[in-house]
Amino acid sequence: NKLKLYAATSGVAIAVLGATPAFAVGTDAGSSITNTATINFNVGTVAQTAVTATNTFVVDRKVNLTVVELGTATTTVVPGQTQAATTFTVTNTSNATIDIGLSAANLAGVAAPHGGTDVFNPGAYTLYLDDGDNVFDAGDTLITHLDEVAEDGVRVVHVVTSISAAQTNGQIAAVSLTGTAKAAGTAGTEGAALTATGGADTAAMDTVLADAAGSDDAVTDGKHSARDDYTVSAPVLTVSKLSRVISDPINGVS
Repeated sequence: NKLKLYAATSGVAIAVLGATPAFAVGTDAGSSITNTATINFNVGTVAQTAVTATNTFVVDRKVNLTVVELGTATTTVVPGQTQAATTFTVTNTSNATIDIGLSAANLAGVAAPHGGTDVFNPGAYTLYLDDGDNVFDAGDTLITHLDEVAEDGVRVVHVVTSISAAQTNGQIAAVSLTGTAKAAGTAGTEGAALTATGGADTAAMDTVLADAAGSDDAVTDGKHSARDDYTVSAPVLTVSKLSRVISDPINGVS
């Protein structure tokens, strides 16, 4: 009562609210962040004991990844080529380590990324992890997924196929590479696909899908994709044959 009376009669009760905002940008999923709010105030001219409140929340797992063609030109191939490679970078832009599933697919009749239209399908695709030189060669490793990719980790992946000997000059085949975010945790094993935590925000680490739409997938589907293409370069030959009789058994050379 005395405090109320003094404040009312003096007209000098002052409260200053100070709080330090917490940002989870770049913070590992599952981390605990404590946020504290403090009120400093005076009664009249006398400073009073500050009042403090604190709470803690858990940083959610923000799942994001990108697949981008490496380079800006088509991959030139020849008829009958057995190891034709297009190359992509795959980046984990999540705030947690993830596995990334990989799948390559033919694209029938679409506009090719470097001009022209897809008109043929190459053979089955195999995937290789680059050894660091960004060139498909014997040092690369055959893979089916990217294992335990750390936050901001970048991998270079080669998509390799064969070209039929029947293909002709100028023909184009478009290919798409899709990466799918999957649970990490066991080295050498591809985890299950990550899905968004359903329902209301929980006190635990939730999973939030934050990926953009790629060339062949939708926004916030836990995937990202990009396209590249193969263009056949082959000689264009014309063959002509001319024959004339110079001798026969009856007429001789006449």
